[in-house]
Amino acid sequence: MFQLSSWLRLPLLASALLGLQPLTAQTVLPRYESPRLTALAAELVGGSNQALDNFWRDLAGRSPLIETIEGEPDHHWITFAWRGSSTTRTVDLLGDIPTSNQAKWAFRRLGETDLWFKTERIPKDARFGYLIRENTGPFRLDPLNTKAFGGRSVVELPGAPEQRWIRAYDGGPKGRLIPESFRSRLLNEERALGVYLPPGYRQGELRYPLILAFDGEAYGNRSDSQIPLPTVLDNLIGEKRIPAAVAILINSQSTRDRDLLCSENFARFVALELIPWARQRYSATDNPRQTVVVGASYGGLGAAFVAFQFPNVVGNVLSQSGTFTYFPNWTSNPTDYAIETGWLTRRFATSPSAGTRFYLEVGRFEGGPIFNLVRETRHFYDVLQAKGYPVTYSEFSGGHDYLTWRNSVGDGLVALLGTRR
Repeated sequence: MFQLSSWLRLPLLASALLGLQPLTAQTVLPRYESPRLTALAAELVGGSNQALDNFWRDLAGRSPLIETIEGEPDHHWITFAWRGSSTTRTVDLLGDIPTSNQAKWAFRRLGETDLWFKTERIPKDARFGYLIRENTGPFRLDPLNTKAFGGRSVVELPGAPEQRWIRAYDGGPKGRLIPESFRSRLLNEERALGVYLPPGYRQGELRYPLILAFDGEAYGNRSDSQIPLPTVLDNLIGEKRIPAAVAILINSQSTRDRDLLCSENFARFVALELIPWARQRYSATDNPRQTVVVGASYGGLGAAFVAFQFPNVVGNVLSQSGTFTYFPNWTSNPTDYAIETGWLTRRFATSPSAGTRFYLEVGRFEGGPIFNLVRETRHFYDVLQAKGYPVTYSEFSGGHDYLTWRNSVGDGLVALLGTRR
């Protein structure tokens, strides 16, 4: 904290804010996007001894500051705040705000006070995560924000969609998650799996719809998984939004780059080894129209590729922010990246339609000059529609983040398997 006493600090602040202008009735006070900061500056210039302390007290546990924008009902001002010290030189934001210009991630300082801030115009339905860094230190959680998920502080605006599918309700029927392993001849390795069996599951009496989720570690195979897919399935089945289904959660085991970036061998493993095994061992359906492959990021790309390679086995794709920017050998050819994106999209564009059903979603904040998943996903959607594929498309106000995917996976399953279509 600063060592200047209040009586000395206030004249210095007034000078800093007003450029040494004398304070008169005609003085134009500084204005900021945030109405609260504009009011705070006016209080400080007016000589209030308590204004800054009151601001910090009011913000504690409730950061960032969320304010309406006059004449713009679909957006809010969001102000991130950081309480600096005499050694603070810079403050930066790392998060899914809707800008790819890193220069805009820098905080400003309010005069000579300890308040550093950044204000952004954000859609009213946004939900996203962020971290803050002082000087060149590590990025860390916002100490003024009590909400966190996945190691980041969380912003949820008043219009953010309800996340009903991830809540574990007491008393409702629950399925079972069974740890399994599968020895793959094609991959020449043992693969760890989680098998979800729905409430009332009976071996051999029914043929259950089959859901396969890549990145099983993230989709429910661990106690700290970001996406609680078993809970989501319990809720969807319990509310009769989808029929009782079997789900196979496939662990990545540090092989995501090898498997999920359009690997023909991994696609064969899924279609020719794993799905037949699930049909035999867990009474899964042999109907492609009731078979869904689910994935996020690389997994969303991989899900679409498996269905492209084996449309007679997989009839549904649920892609959450799929990496459709991919092209072969992209990690070893970074200079080609700006001109060679959309390899799988072109494969679909130049091939006959197989009738596979798609649920595609992407965050509106996932743009960028090169790595632009919004642009690529919209392009993929347009191609699928032009080819006659049935597609449900969704955009959300957020970034490349499990924070949204954890619930929207339920929306995707309803769109593909729903009993109320």
